[in-house]
Amino acid sequence: HVSKEDSELKLIGYIGTSNTNLIKNNSWTIGCEVLDRDYADYFSYNAYLSLLGAKTARLQLGWAKCEKQKGIYDFKWLDAILADLKDKGIRPWLQFSYGNPIYEGGGEPNLAGGMPYSEEALNAWDNWVSAIMLRFCDYTNYWEVWNEPNLPNKNDSVQNPETYGRFFIRTAENIKRLQSSAFVSG
Repeated sequence: HVSKEDSELKLIGYIGTSNTNLIKNNSWTIGCEVLDRDYADYFSYNAYLSLLGAKTARLQLGWAKCEKQKGIYDFKWLDAILADLKDKGIRPWLQFSYGNPIYEGGGEPNLAGGMPYSEEALNAWDNWVSAIMLRFCDYTNYWEVWNEPNLPNKNDSVQNPETYGRFFIRTAENIKRLQSSAFVSG
């Protein structure tokens, strides 16, 4: 319940904001997820990011969006976003996650879609991780392996901690091989 006195608030001042290019560092992170599945449009909100003051942005890399044909990668959507973040002075925190149904046993490109588990899919995953690293390691050294690996899925690969642990180690070793300064979270 709000009384009449409470509803007539008096303005006492403003809080100033700082553009991200003017801030040296902070621990704020802004979520720029779901772009890989086209649930959001980065360029419909990117003009506001600098004003928020967050120095890090978390993005999901979307294997299935990058590789629609086996062995052929299209990074144009990521190129534009990462270049824009760099211009704004915002460091990307990039997440390797979600499967790719073009490979048998490759999982699906959504939550609980399952990690890759067949030999072909795991090798394709390794190749995609390497391609991402070679293309974008100059933008960041903050990487994450899989979003919400505890969610149940049709092949149970992410419910099993041992399977996720092996998958994480495999991916982290690939990342560290290509960028020794990488911070890898899971």
